[in-house]
Amino acid sequence: RQLWLTTRDAASATTGKLIGVDISLLHAPRITAEIPFSHPPLVLGEQGKTLVIATSTINQPRPLVRTGKLGSLHFIDISQPESPTLFSSYPLDVSADLSMADHFVVIMQTDGLLRVIDLSAANAPQELGALQLPWLQTAALSGRVQIAVKDKMAFISSLLGEIFIIDLHDPSQPKNLGVFTLAGPVTSLLIEDRFLLAEVYKEGVVVIDLENVQAPEILGTMPLPGLFHHGTVQGGRLWYVSPEIRG
Repeated sequence: RQLWLTTRDAASATTGKLIGVDISLLHAPRITAEIPFSHPPLVLGEQGKTLVIATSTINQPRPLVRTGKLGSLHFIDISQPESPTLFSSYPLDVSADLSMADHFVVIMQTDGLLRVIDLSAANAPQELGALQLPWLQTAALSGRVQIAVKDKMAFISSLLGEIFIIDLHDPSQPKNLGVFTLAGPVTSLLIEDRFLLAEVYKEGVVVIDLENVQAPEILGTMPLPGLFHHGTVQGGRLWYVSPEIRG
């Protein structure tokens, strides 16, 4: 019954806030807490009573291209939702995208280095392992990759339409199982059950069957009107995408 929102300051666009909203009464939600950050924050997820936040200096001047860096991971005690407390931070300072699942964070740097950080002890994050991927320079310069993680498997996309399959069963030694290619730049990834949903720029949503993870099968494409990028939210078995223009 607690909703966590992040905001970017409208005036400077360089600072932001984490806002806690009590939704116990759905007809009367109320703000219960605010924590300011020196850079815009992003909610990664929860580990028990700990909320994990990433901050960044990322700007998005035009579709598919971003500049800036991830600043830090921040760990917030939410055992008392009306008085959340920031108790630890982990510096990153890299140009990268990241995703959180199964007690670890997967970081995909734009130089092609994949890093795995263990969050089992939030007050002492530990880097477990790394893997250099054959990343092409055009993807690296754009700073635009997408990551989806489930059941210790990671899927990482590039602007070239490639999706790398990474085995994380041993996080200290990530393994590249292979790569498959779609019809265009992948702007969002989501895993639901055994299906990978890939939002392909100007094409639509490609549905991929992962029953055999080493030989993914493309089942079809659902066209979407307009241009979509940088924003998906999963709710139950529904998938919401936010258009770049026209709301």
